[in-house]
Amino acid sequence: MNTLTMDQCPRWDGCSANYCPVDGGNVHLRDEATCYYMREALRRTPKDLFTGQYEGQVYEAANDHIALWDNLPSALKRDLKKAAKHPSRRVWVVISCSSYRIYHDYNLMILLHK
Repeated sequence: MNTLTMDQCPRWDGCSANYCPVDGGNVHLRDEATCYYMREALRRTPKDLFTGQYEGQVYEAANDHIALWDNLPSALKRDLKKAAKHPSRRVWVVISCSSYRIYHDYNLMILLHK
C-alpha cells in the first residue's frame, strides 16, 4: 500500500503531470506532461538508480500503475509510449557519476567504471 503523499515526490515542486501515480492517478489529456517516474518505469530503468529520499517509493508506485496498463487512460498510454522511445536520462546521469556497475536497458549494456 502506498503511504506517500504527492508533496513527498522529489519532483513535486516542478512537476506539471496531471496523472500522478502517488495519488492514485487522475485524468490525462493528449500531449499533457507525463510523470517522470512513470516514463522511467516504462523504460525499465533499474530501481537501484533511484536512491534519493522517497524516490524508490515513487518509482514503485509508478511501476504499479504501469503494471495496470490496460486501465490507464488511452491518452496517457500514447504519451508514455512516445516518451519511452527515448533513452533514460537517469542512466546517463549515473554514467557521469562513475561507478562499478553494469546496467542493461533494452538491448543496450553499459559498463560503468571510475
